[in-house]
Amino acid sequence: MKNKKQAIWLFSGGPMQEHIAKKIVELNYKLILTDINKECVCAKYADEFIHADTFNFSANLDALENLEKNYNIKAVITVAADCHETVALMSRHLSLPGIDPKISHICRHKNLTREVLSAAGVPQPKFCLTKNINEAKSFLKSIGNQGVVKSTDNSGSRGFTKINPHEELTESVFKKALESGTTGAVLIEETLFPIK
Repeated sequence: MKNKKQAIWLFSGGPMQEHIAKKIVELNYKLILTDINKECVCAKYADEFIHADTFNFSANLDALENLEKNYNIKAVITVAADCHETVALMSRHLSLPGIDPKISHICRHKNLTREVLSAAGVPQPKFCLTKNINEAKSFLKSIGNQGVVKSTDNSGSRGFTKINPHEELTESVFKKALESGTTGAVLIEETLFPIK
């Protein structure tokens, strides 16, 4: 179909994305927007709204079949949001330029990032991936009774707690980190201190 409308697909439509949503419209592209919140700030700019979690590749892929009937999607982007893995997967699916989905996956999962950087010889904090609070406490004891606990694949400090001493790692703190991620495990790391 030759007269398909040119569009840009934006993932996440909160206040931090409003400037880019307006810019897409100003540049005369149709705005396709994915967000879990139907009332998000950028919904009013969207020509097509995909009501889905920005991390849900399958739901967005399902929406793509209908989108491709009406739109020539020129780019898939996100700005100031951590759904880059979905963006990378959608870009790859559409044969558009973008980050390699494997790299994006590693960057999203903190433990994988630590492993890759460690293997490359880049200094990293000591870390432990665990599903078990007793293993987490044992690891904290082995690194001097203080550290941090965090979810493996979330951002914005969701699930993050600084622990000092290791007794502060309670079931509640562990559960918060666990429930803030999607992998069923938490990451325990040594605390880093600035060097004067």
